[in-house]
Amino acid sequence: MSDRDKDVEILALRHQVMILQRQLGTDVRVRFTSEDRLFLAALLTSLPAQSCVDSGLSSARTPSCAGTAKS
Repeated sequence: MSDRDKDVEILALRHQVMILQRQLGTDVRVRFTSEDRLFLAALLTSLPAQSCVDSGLSSARTPSCAGTAKS
């Protein structure tokens, strides 16, 4: 798979997440299980914290990109 193909897939997945978040509404908070947090932490450890905030995976006050810390 080329880098371009990967970028397109990432954009498509991000768009799907945005659609799901819109359908849930702003009054619903997504709850992560321990397994979700471990998986996200493993994937996101190499990303800068600001990119996690920009993508909605974390808030600016949450020290952990994957949301493993309590905010």
